[in-house]
Amino acid sequence: MLEWKPDYETGVPAVDTQHKVLFNNINRLEKLLDKDEIERAEADYLLDFLKQYVAQHFQFEETCMARYQCPAHPKNKEQHAQLQNALAHFNQDYATFGPLKELLQRLHATMVWWINSHILKVDSQLKGCVPSKVFVELSPEPDWSALANHMISGKLVAGGAGGAGTALGGCRIAGA
Repeated sequence: MLEWKPDYETGVPAVDTQHKVLFNNINRLEKLLDKDEIERAEADYLLDFLKQYVAQHFQFEETCMARYQCPAHPKNKEQHAQLQNALAHFNQDYATFGPLKELLQRLHATMVWWINSHILKVDSQLKGCVPSKVFVELSPEPDWSALANHMISGKLVAGGAGGAGTALGGCRIAGA
């Protein structure tokens, strides 16, 4: 199971919260893989979560990196595109073969690799670019805690005013 460590922090609380939600869902995938039989509804939920998460989180994080002129910004965008491409191929395989354990194990391994190679080594570089006394927030503010709660209850948030399905605005400085 993945555990959050200070080394993963980016200096942007909203980004860190989003990463923690991802950790929880990767751990949820690991629990699914520990079962004798894969529950299709659970696998479908986790894939839907990843689709929404990648679309929303990557946009927000890239905006933050651009705003704070993080030198990792170009590499971040490039790696985001690579993961989106890998997930698209995975989703094609899933549509063809269904929730095969081997396929979901490959997804889990990919996402654990992503955390250890991307979040730990690329995203964390944002920490050195964000002024320490600045509070960074989302505009408009999606309810990431609601997404985490829905994640636990098995309901996927599909949208709504301020909901996790809402398109993210940019990374902005509160009070600036």
